[in-house]
This record gives sequence, structure tokens and C-alpha cells, in this order.
Amino acid sequence: MKRLALALGIAALFFAGTTAYFALELRAERASRAAGTHAPTPAAAKTANDSANSPETFAESGDPSPSNSDSAVSPTSAYSVTTTRGGQSPGPSEEEQKQAAIAQSRKFLAELSDPAGRARLLEQHKSMVRSTSQGLADYLRMDPDQFARFIDLVAQQHLAHRETATRCMLDEHCAYRGIGADIVDANNLEINSAFGAETAERFQYFQLSSNERRAVAELRGSLPDNARLSDAKAEELVRAWVDESARIRADMGRVDHGIGTSNGMVWVVMDNDPDGKRAAAANDFNQRFRESAAGVLTAEQLAIYTKMQDAALEQFRSFEELRQASN
Repeated sequence: MKRLALALGIAALFFAGTTAYFALELRAERASRAAGTHAPTPAAAKTANDSANSPETFAESGDPSPSNSDSAVSPTSAYSVTTTRGGQSPGPSEEEQKQAAIAQSRKFLAELSDPAGRARLLEQHKSMVRSTSQGLADYLRMDPDQFARFIDLVAQQHLAHRETATRCMLDEHCAYRGIGADIVDANNLEINSAFGAETAERFQYFQLSSNERRAVAELRGSLPDNARLSDAKAEELVRAWVDESARIRADMGRVDHGIGTSNGMVWVVMDNDPDGKRAAAANDFNQRFRESAAGVLTAEQLAIYTKMQDAALEQFRSFEELRQASN
């Protein structure tokens, strides 16, 4: 099962795209450095059985305990063997899923070994980076040519990590541990050398604040013309939420974690909660987000954000009810 978790985890990571995962890895690595501990690998944004219309959920990595060999092998959540509702018709066996992932990995490595195939894969990764980095060029203050070179470098880094992870999956003696401090530092040093320290720092912060930026972008898109949020205020709100998120993650220990974000907008319970402590903590965290927003937004803007937060919570609850009913 351990090898299956690794095989399917790596397959899921790279079939879904890499930039969101890299942002989570960076967030986990930053959090672990602040605590002076090893960063556990963050959970995947979605599982293979999630509906395409499900809210996007991220488990926040705040657990300071070191990863053990069983938990370290998978870069994303391990997928269980699938069954149809009611368990009437079993899905592929563990061995079938494992062999399918291995075959896909070998296909990837074969394509990577061919110059034309490598070029195609690089273009795919560049497209993924661009699609998940809206506004990055302006944030880095780059012209189109500079940004094209920057995206090429980041995509090369992602592709290199995908190759390392895939080769590890095919080696039964390899224990994959995700993106550790050494890889983060090496990537940052490469960006620093090519584009300067300021660009490297701004890019790190852009990745670190990916959830908050997504939430701010959604809020700006929901505001009427007479209540628009300026670029300066939007960045102020991002920073306020990033700071609050850091305080919240540091505070998760009191409920043994088990809380994450949904749609970048709300904090939700993502683990068993028999005594309701996690639900109470999530409500507290959402209130703290509203209070942080209140220091930046007008009363009208805040009212719209509060409605969006309530709608995101209701969407998550509805999805969870459907998910539990289908199990």
C-alpha cells in the first residue's frame, strides 16, 4: 500500500498541475522553519473522487511533528481503492492502480528523454505556471520578455522536480519526501542569480500568499463599480490576511490541527471533530479574517465579503453532505 500511495500521489500531483502544490510546499516549509522543525508534506488540494464542482480545499500544514517513512512517501494524499456507491461494483484493485501509475510514469520519462518530448512537457508546465499565476508579471514588475524568461526558469524547476519524484516512484528503495528546504533554497538561489534578490523575495511572497490572493481576486470581482477595491488596498488586504493566516496556523495546535481552507475564502473542519472544538476554532478563525478585512475594507465592501464567506461555508457544507451520503 505504501508503494501504491507513492505511485498514485505522484501521478495525481502532476496530472493536476504543480504550481498550487509548490505554493503549499513553500507555505509548509516556511512554517516549519519558523518552528525549527521538519516540514511535513501538505495534503493534496483535491482527491481523485472529488466532483469537478466541489469547493477547492487545502489542508493547512501546521503540524510540527517530523514526517515518518510512511507519511513521507506521498507528495499528495494517498488515494484509496475506489468503489461505486454502496460498494456494489469494485473499482480497480490496488495492483491495477499501481501498475497504471507506473506505466504513466514510464511514459513520462520516455517523453522526457526525447528532445521534442521534453520541449512539449516544458510548454505544458509553462502553461500551468501562467494559468495559476495571474497578476504575477505586474507584481514582479517585469516586461513581457523578462516574464517569459522567468516563467521558463520556474517551469524548468517544476519539470526537474517532477522527474525526480517520478524516478523515485519507480525505485523501490527510494523514499520520496517532497520539496524540502534544500530544493526550496536551490530554486530561490537560481532565481536570485538570474533575476536578483528582490525578484526572488517577491516571488516567494506571491507563492506564500496564493490562497489570500485568490480570495481577494474573487472579492474584487464581486464588488460593484461604486465600491471597487484599488490595487493598493487589494495588496494591503492580501498582506493582512497572510499575517492573520500565519497567526492562525500557529494557533492550530490547540485543536491538534485538522482545519483547512475552502476556496481560499473560509476556514473549515477537515478531520473528525467529536467534541466540536475544531468547528469552534474554525468559526473563530473566520471571525478573525473578517476583523482583519474590516481594517482595510469599507463597510459596503466588508458586507459583500461577509456574504461571500457565508456562501463559501454553505457550499462546503453542502458538498460534505453529498460526499458523506455517497460513501
